[in-house]
Amino acid sequence: MPSAHAPSSFPQTIAVLPMKNASDYPAESATVRNLLEFHLMDSGYEVPDLEVTDLKLKSIGVTDGYQLNVVAPQKMGLLLGAPSALYGQWLKAPAGQNYQADFWLVDTKTGAKLWEESIDKPAPNMERLVKQIIKSLNKAKKTTRRDQ
Repeated sequence: MPSAHAPSSFPQTIAVLPMKNASDYPAESATVRNLLEFHLMDSGYEVPDLEVTDLKLKSIGVTDGYQLNVVAPQKMGLLLGAPSALYGQWLKAPAGQNYQADFWLVDTKTGAKLWEESIDKPAPNMERLVKQIIKSLNKAKKTTRRDQ
């Protein structure tokens, strides 16, 4: 269920971070990340290039999503030059079962969680799953605007 935590303004620039991947399919989280980048940009958000993001993260020793918890959101924001960061965790169950994934957007100045979404549903097309995430994020953005 989506949740907005009333930020003062919703960020227009979102760094899409490497995802934690607890599935048996390591390539799926990279595919989802690439789709997130594309659809966020298509929705009007600015998204730092994923390769540049990865190089900057590597410069501080972060090479996968499981290492992100050692970097404070504020340091992440300074490093990546983005006011927010999109984190994700991919938990796809074995074949024939539900996709499970969690996503959350963090304000890199305050560390506050701005939005979150969890998915637990039958395996859809990955692009449809990402479009659902973007739709939820955009809904939180509109809700934030109305609350101001």
